[in-house]
Amino acid sequence: MKFLYVGVILGMFLGVGLTALYLALNEREIAKTDEAWIDEAIERAFDAVNNSLERV
Repeated sequence: MKFLYVGVILGMFLGVGLTALYLALNEREIAKTDEAWIDEAIERAFDAVNNSLERV
């Protein structure tokens, strides 16, 4: 069971890290677009994590 929790936490860090890397590399493109989709994506990610933790 500990491995599951460690995996979920590491997965969250990996997701946040890859998202930050993507945003840093594509800064020029994102500056031109509306930032509302970023907030929606973050909200969906938290909802997905909450749903997965409820199943455990």
